[in-house]
Amino acid sequence: MFSYLNEFFWKSYETSHKTHLHDSHLINATSLKRIRFIQLIIHSIIPLYYLFTWRVSSYKYLTIIGMNFTFIFFILINLTSYFHINNRTYRRLFKRMIIIVFEVTFSLQLTITWFFWFFLYPIYETKYLFPDWTQFFIVGLYMHSGCW
Repeated sequence: MFSYLNEFFWKSYETSHKTHLHDSHLINATSLKRIRFIQLIIHSIIPLYYLFTWRVSSYKYLTIIGMNFTFIFFILINLTSYFHINNRTYRRLFKRMIIIVFEVTFSLQLTITWFFWFFLYPIYETKYLFPDWTQFFIVGLYMHSGCW
């Protein structure tokens, strides 16, 4: 049963992508590493703030969960970019884990972005939701605009 599921979920991807995760045809490998590292820094600010200030009650919001998944994805993708795993089984397991985290992150960020800007933003008073420019930048654009 496990071999059937393994074949069903992973065979087409692993036979067509031999070299690395998420091939980019317009960006070379060095630039892609730098972009992913910059994205890790950008997407680590608020999740680390919530982690170190113990704001556990904020994890009831989908936005915070989505930001943490984005942060985890960029940690994992940077680990694969900068550290090579020699064991083939662990490398395959790690790639599969990154693909699953990416798919969950993408769907979460898409849901968060659309739901906030099209359903919540129009019904809230702008002065209440974003009292100043900093709040609009952090809460509005950083937290509710998906992955930059």
